[in-house]
Amino acid sequence: MRGVSSDPRTLNERVAAGAAYGKISLLMGQNSRVDPARLIGRSPQSLRPFEAAALVGKWIALEIYTPERAPLRRIEAVGDSVEECIRRLAERGLDPRRFEFTPFLGPY
Repeated sequence: MRGVSSDPRTLNERVAAGAAYGKISLLMGQNSRVDPARLIGRSPQSLRPFEAAALVGKWIALEIYTPERAPLRRIEAVGDSVEECIRRLAERGLDPRRFEFTPFLGPY
């Protein structure tokens, strides 16, 4: 029968086994192969479609615009929550008060 696996393990067991052998990356969501660390410093507009799709539903931190700083709009943190983004910024020695946090809804 087409589409039916003869593997007696449950789907979760098969996914876990695949992840253990590096066949499946669970960094940003099921079936995503995008490493969030590689997106740091990139403009949201410069993301490739598959990168943007992997970020949908995640929170991103962008430096707040001021005329004095006039930053490029670059992703400085990615997380499942604002708190996670703040923690990631602090780990890098960045002041979270200089950033805005927004859910990434997609490239359009």
